[in-house]
Amino acid sequence: MYQILQKLISSLVLLLLLVVLPISSLAQNSSTTASISGVITDEQGAVVGGVTITAKNLETNASREVVSLEDGRYLIIQLLPAIMKCQP
Repeated sequence: MYQILQKLISSLVLLLLLVVLPISSLAQNSSTTASISGVITDEQGAVVGGVTITAKNLETNASREVVSLEDGRYLIIQLLPAIMKCQP
């Protein structure tokens, strides 16, 4: 009786692992994104707002643009991880 119960528990654990691991792997892969943030300043170190910043994916040539806020901050979100080139 004990051996049957032990085999049943082992089978259930194996089944659970076979179901849960692929689902968690898919969830991690589908939500992998990157972001780029910074502050635009001039030569004297003063912040500059209203500057257009372009982030270009060097593999696909896809690009995204944002405009810096009044305090010079910018944030580009939901980028695919890649080698990027950023320039104002």
